Amino acid sequence: MIPLPNMDRYGIADVIAEGGKFDDDTIVDLVREWLAVAEGTPLAPFFSGLLNPREITALADLAYRRRSAPVGLRVDLVALDDEELIPTLLRREDGVHLFYPSQVHTVYGQKSSAKSLVVMAEAVRLLQAGQSVIYINYEGQPAQVKARLRRLGASTEDLAHFHYVRGFGAHLTPAQRREWDAYLSMDFALAIIDTTNAGMAAFDLDPIKTGDVRKFYGLLAEPLAATPGAPAVVMVDHVTKTRPQRGAATAYGSEAKTSALDAAYLFEVIEKPGVGRIGIVDMICVKDRHDYVFANTPDAQAADDNSFPAARITIDGTGPTTEIRIGLPEVKPPKSVATETVNDMARIRDAVLRAHREQPGIRQEDLVSRIKAYDKRYTADQIKQARNELVDLGALVKAPEAVRNEKRYVLNEPDSVPPGSVTETELIGSRLDHRLPNAHANDAGVVPLETQLQLTRGGY
Repeated sequence: MIPLPNMDRYGIADVIAEGGKFDDDTIVDLVREWLAVAEGTPLAPFFSGLLNPREITALADLAYRRRSAPVGLRVDLVALDDEELIPTLLRREDGVHLFYPSQVHTVYGQKSSAKSLVVMAEAVRLLQAGQSVIYINYEGQPAQVKARLRRLGASTEDLAHFHYVRGFGAHLTPAQRREWDAYLSMDFALAIIDTTNAGMAAFDLDPIKTGDVRKFYGLLAEPLAATPGAPAVVMVDHVTKTRPQRGAATAYGSEAKTSALDAAYLFEVIEKPGVGRIGIVDMICVKDRHDYVFANTPDAQAADDNSFPAARITIDGTGPTTEIRIGLPEVKPPKSVATETVNDMARIRDAVLRAHREQPGIRQEDLVSRIKAYDKRYTADQIKQARNELVDLGALVKAPEAVRNEKRYVLNEPDSVPPGSVTETELIGSRLDHRLPNAHANDAGVVPLETQLQLTRGGY
């Protein structure tokens, strides 16, 4: 059996427990020496047992903390750069960019919200400009990534600057470690980690734990941001399944997934994107440490949690290549509580109509469950009220199969109500307005549904 150098004097546990005794060069030399001797020898199984993922993570965390710690307590502010940090990547149509160089970002959203697609589109733009991009993939296959890049317009020459790295964890071989060290010395304009939770799992870290989240950023994202090219680092993440009552949804896991980063964006689907379709996605800024994006977004209105719409993105998948336009966000005028209530009820009535078209004679409890699954903010009482209003207007009539007082209904003349969404109540209103005084009609000759409701209740 071949003895490992210095194992009689220094062991892995010594370095972890008493790292202060060793300078950085000694730690690096010891670990590399142990790995080099252990590889391919009878000691390899024993040595791999010593270097379990948690110990490697602890070593890396120690190195990161010591590397990032200031030499002394005092910082000379006079010597610091006065320049404002301005984002330079992901250009909006007004010329404002949304990603900062040398900073760590997260983009998150539901499945098929185009979060990865938009980041990859920016990667293709950089590749076409002759710049390099590194992409660490913990989900999906290389062929899928290549196909997506091709559809976004990347040529074979462009792909030569795209560095695809298979997702890795704490257990790197010496050859892999050298390869990763080489990447950390290269110039990249953009670094993408896809996805955060899968990457944390590879390092045996828990996304729920704040310490683990910060450790993962220190192991992977922050070293990338510190590489010579000062790239924007973008981590792709998933959203929690339950949306809060007010404000933007959050990424799954610890709050550090947002608070520890420089910028965070939530992707909300307006129209689902896909091949052969035109999709629309809102990009909501949830965190902007440098405050540049908010200050340079016209008519930006922050929500209670300080999130604000940063862009409306159009994804055109109808052609041979996918075209993406980063537009200004849609500006919504402030609404009174009364106006919000009216609009909410209109949306609930539309949802009730859709449910009855898709499932004629739907039972009351199923109707409530179906609509609450669409938006948990709607209460059972609101849904029943909307249903009753449509019954009063004659838009819904008793289902033939309903027994006694069973509240089951079908659309009245369903063929006259085409598929749609927010205009259905208006279409029904136009069908019913012959019963109402023409003085209440709008410019199109239609009595709005809200007016009809007031008239049927004697409100005018």
